[in-house]
Amino acid sequence: MARIPDAEIERLKAEVSLVRLVEASGVALEKRGASTSAAARSTTTRRRG
Repeated sequence: MARIPDAEIERLKAEVSLVRLVEASGVALEKRGASTSAAARSTTTRRRG
């Protein structure tokens, strides 16, 4: 498998907001002080086995 160059990774980290990327995937996030976190999934929605 090809390795992604470090320069490309740094460019993506600078250009793409991780918060917006996670929210776009359907995960609700909330601000908690200086950080952002996702609510824990309910035990009824966890995948089994």
